[in-house]
Amino acid sequence: MQDGVAPELADGALVLERMDEAFYAVDTALRVQLMNTRAGAFWGLKREQMLGRSMLELFTRFRDSQPHAAHQQALDTQQPVTIETISTVTGAPVLLRIFPHPGGLSGYFRDISDRRAMQQELRTRDELLSLAEASAGIGVWVQDVPSQMV
Repeated sequence: MQDGVAPELADGALVLERMDEAFYAVDTALRVQLMNTRAGAFWGLKREQMLGRSMLELFTRFRDSQPHAAHQQALDTQQPVTIETISTVTGAPVLLRIFPHPGGLSGYFRDISDRRAMQQELRTRDELLSLAEASAGIGVWVQDVPSQMV
């Protein structure tokens, strides 16, 4: 084994390391079997600390959480699950995609803090613009030039 990766998986592990998303694979008991560096960095743990250990043991707030329920749903239904949730490890919002396979689950996730912040900023700007329009007694319209529709 090299860097916690079996030799036959080395080429696949290289692909996983180049991904923009964090990746992990767990067995049916939610024991970590494989992970990329991005996942370890997000969780603040090294591969050696995680491999072979249950997510329930590693992450005490994981049990009975929304992410835990999503993992269980994927195991029970053998159907992929995608959710936006809050990481039980870091508290950051994440987009989590879970895919079942015969030996367990593969999970891909990314921190969506920046996207959430931009969405909030847009909502705030829309609210301010609406307040400015209402207080100034002005209106806004949109015109489709080719059709002359207003």
